[in-house]
Amino acid sequence: QMFFHRGRYVVLFDDAREGDPRIFAQLVSAEGQMIGDNVALSAPGTYAEYPAVAATERRFGVAYTTLDEDGGSPRVGLEFVTFDQEFGGAGNVVVLATDDVRGVRVTALGDRFVVTWDRFSGADPADSLYGAVLAEDGSVLVSPRAVTTSAPHARSQGTLSLGDRLLLVWSDDLAGSYELYGQVVDGNLGIVEPRRQLTQGGFLSTQAVLAVSDNGRVVAAFDQYLPEHHAFYLSFGCQAPPDDCSTCSCADCPDCCVVR
Repeated sequence: QMFFHRGRYVVLFDDAREGDPRIFAQLVSAEGQMIGDNVALSAPGTYAEYPAVAATERRFGVAYTTLDEDGGSPRVGLEFVTFDQEFGGAGNVVVLATDDVRGVRVTALGDRFVVTWDRFSGADPADSLYGAVLAEDGSVLVSPRAVTTSAPHARSQGTLSLGDRLLLVWSDDLAGSYELYGQVVDGNLGIVEPRRQLTQGGFLSTQAVLAVSDNGRVVAAFDQYLPEHHAFYLSFGCQAPPDDCSTCSCADCPDCCVVR
């Protein structure tokens, strides 16, 4: 994963230079020059992959999957740890899940981190996405719990910070075929804006990626696999926009964001 933060690029990756994969970080200047060396973030001997990272004012929050093959069938777990913004001062490693983890995301909301993920049972997604909330020191504020309901299978979420709220867009088969749904939760995973269906037609919509403009407009880019595989996007606005919606900031809107 890579993002731009306080004049520098923050790059996270997994690397098997020492045998089993570990998570590494690299800071890069705006001009493209490496700042220091690669920094190892996961412990030696931990089969760590697929990092996700976000930044509060003071700390980076990093989550990654772990692979445990002891006892036969592989188990994919999830760990979380925070660092200062030079990737030093590591906090305690927190184990959030021990099996069936996929699609990890970390989102910063004020002075806390929200970690969300998919769960799989064999080849099939579980019936909910899961989430947890952690403080900047890594302490657990909200223990892992389901954050979506009602569908037989749920998968492939995108997340976006709205300041003190989280916009979550995911794919589930509540309507029969996989469609995109959106929901807004607060910093304790409480529902602020309930689930809302964003796509329809049975075209197998999934893999949403979210971005926001300076004026608060949100775009979700996503895949549709039927009848052919193409990429699409949706634009989000406010539920009660002013006459000129270009001036509306969803982060300031009492009813937050819904698709328009």
